Amino acid sequence: MDDDAAAGTTTAAESIGSDSSDGVSTEPASTGGSASTSSSSDDAGSSSTGAAAYTVSGVVTRLATAPIAEGNDGIGTLYIGAFLACGHGEPPIGVFALPGADFSSEANAVPWSIGGLPAGTVHFGLFLDDDGDAVLPAAEPDAGDPSYADDVCDGVLSCMSFVIEDADVLDAALVLNTTHTECP
Repeated sequence: MDDDAAAGTTTAAESIGSDSSDGVSTEPASTGGSASTSSSSDDAGSSSTGAAAYTVSGVVTRLATAPIAEGNDGIGTLYIGAFLACGHGEPPIGVFALPGADFSSEANAVPWSIGGLPAGTVHFGLFLDDDGDAVLPAAEPDAGDPSYADDVCDGVLSCMSFVIEDADVLDAALVLNTTHTECP
């Protein structure tokens, strides 16, 4: 882990708010840095359309099926995008980015949260920029980056989806289930 990541260690409560009654009890060994989030909402209580706005939060873990690539350390910027439809080219309705997210151990759980989301089905795409070369504003995984994907070479965005029904979703578990490879 680099010095910048070590200096910015946070707890789950600091990353997703100080209210410990949100049902998320797992704290990471270290998340490093501080999270940045953005959404399409105008304020905390309503979305840009004036409808009620909700928060989806939980933890991200790395499965054994997403090994750390040679030369990487499992620590980098965690990117999560929230979408109304799961597909490349869809505009995000919320974004979470956490530098120094530590997935070096499968036991680590990193908290995340995106607010300002509408009721209904929301789709989440995610990856860890383990080698630090993602290009903003449209960061995408490349070879060596753990991500959530059904098939990293099929050109299709894979998403985990949650239904928001008139209440925040506070126990949304996301996983990094594969490590990107060079595609033919």
